[in-house]
Amino acid sequence: MLNHWTERPLADLLATHGLAAVTERPFPSNGWSGATLTSLDRPGDGRRFILKRTSWSIDWIARSTRDHALREGFIAAMPLPLPEPLVAPYFGAGGDGTTVGLLMPDLSDRLLPWEGAAGEPPLDIGSLERILGGLARLHAMPWTIADAVDSMGVWPSVPWRERLLLLSPRSERRWPRRA
Repeated sequence: MLNHWTERPLADLLATHGLAAVTERPFPSNGWSGATLTSLDRPGDGRRFILKRTSWSIDWIARSTRDHALREGFIAAMPLPLPEPLVAPYFGAGGDGTTVGLLMPDLSDRLLPWEGAAGEPPLDIGSLERILGGLARLHAMPWTIADAVDSMGVWPSVPWRERLLLLSPRSERRWPRRA
């Protein structure tokens, strides 16, 4: 069954993971959609979490692709059946008014660098093959969760034209660069 991210309050999601009273700190990001990222360190075990907040009003990509439902919130609000060794990069999603919050593990030490060292490729051939293999398995798997008829909702989608042309020169002229 599809779950809309507004069905669960963000405060409930944070409490479930022991983060109810934890202070959020800014988390530096090279993202450019307009979403904000903060980090939260859970008391006791010190595990770090990342909280992404986005909404139609701040996310130019959602507006540009006419993603009124904020699809990433739908996806993060439910468990996905991923093939091994893939795991979902989130713990859930919750609503805070018109804003969706996505709670994620801090994967800083596992992500590819944005840029490699001068004169070096950002990753080695073995890593590239492992990544492409995982992507191939992901795209080859049946997506029964998206194909299933669900009387409780409709799988959110965005118009293909807007999604495919998101980074085209025409789109770039329509959406001025944000600071």
